[in-house]
Amino acid sequence: MSTAAPIGFQIMPLPRWLRVANGAAAIVSGERWELTPERFMTAAGHAAGLPPEFPAHVHEALEVLCKSLRDDAKLHWFGTANTEDLLVTGLAEMLRVEKMFADDPSLAKTPLLSPVIVTGLPRSGTTFLHRLLSASPDAIGVPMYRHVYPTRPEPFDYRLRLTQVKFFPWLAASKVYGLDAIHYVRPELPDECNFGMRLAGRSIIYWATSPVHTYLRWLLTQDLREGYQLYRKVLILHQRANPGRRLTLKCPHHLAWLPALTETLPEAIIVQTHRDPVEVVPSECKLILSLQGLSVREIDVQRTVESNHLKVVTYAERSAAFADTDAGRRILHLDYRTLVRDPVGAAADIHQRANLPFTSAHRNTLGRFAAENRQHKHGKHVYSLGEFGLDEAKIKREFAAYRERFLRA
Repeated sequence: MSTAAPIGFQIMPLPRWLRVANGAAAIVSGERWELTPERFMTAAGHAAGLPPEFPAHVHEALEVLCKSLRDDAKLHWFGTANTEDLLVTGLAEMLRVEKMFADDPSLAKTPLLSPVIVTGLPRSGTTFLHRLLSASPDAIGVPMYRHVYPTRPEPFDYRLRLTQVKFFPWLAASKVYGLDAIHYVRPELPDECNFGMRLAGRSIIYWATSPVHTYLRWLLTQDLREGYQLYRKVLILHQRANPGRRLTLKCPHHLAWLPALTETLPEAIIVQTHRDPVEVVPSECKLILSLQGLSVREIDVQRTVESNHLKVVTYAERSAAFADTDAGRRILHLDYRTLVRDPVGAAADIHQRANLPFTSAHRNTLGRFAAENRQHKHGKHVYSLGEFGLDEAKIKREFAAYRERFLRA
């Protein structure tokens, strides 16, 4: 895909205190960051207090990711620090999770209470629907801090405070792009599986935060069954921490790996949202460029737009093909316009089709949530096709199969 016109996005200057830190780090290091699998695995083992022994698929993922970080992404110190933290904490959590299951094999037999998993093209209402459904009295959304740290430390559970401290510099920096209006996230709010999937080094989270083009293209060719098998273990830990409550989860990026998702979590209730790609693609471009802009000294904007477009096209094509399989026919579908127009009615319909209870308590609780979280609560997200050199007719052609399969007139 080639863009049709010049792109207007520019990297915004970070807050002064972060620019000073970036400059000082660059002087000290000469901007030569040690981005190697060996360094990250060693650091993870030290953090977990366990031998840094990882399976071959993790080694492979780290080799591709680290090379892409070195070759594709022009990270400054702040971006490097954030990427390193995502990787090292994820790998350390993987070691802890695997040790827990090795020490207690009965953990693997823990039943999951038919988790609800929201997916759909990025920017199609998945975050709002996820948090709306998580508000149900018998459901529980997994907050960001528990996705980041799925194993509970003893004797004190300090995960929320630790995540808040690490999140603060990113939150302060994100204001230059108005990210609260684009995608409102906080450590204590339900967040997406991207963070939990990162443990094995194979997750779109690394593309969202850094322009790792080579890694993205490689990841889209991978099977990810090992990653989903690990994620099932993570969900078992979340379920044990919330007995009797249905886990409610969300990640647009499951669309690329629906066979692995449904095979690993056959008891899951999957809800797929749908929105016109003509609206989705520019909105997602702005989000990804804003996120990546926080991490890099400079960015090839057109290349990011093209890579991101490939990602969304891949999601659309794979989900359209999967819809005609036996597992695909069990997916529940929801139009974005219906969700915006009547969120509580949409939630009630999902509960009914999934054979889940929906009482007056559900209606009242979800009604309060919807009233308190109306669209544009944190500001209006403004974007356009022209802003990113995108052509409406071309998008309609490239998403023809998806539009024909899922979108009503």
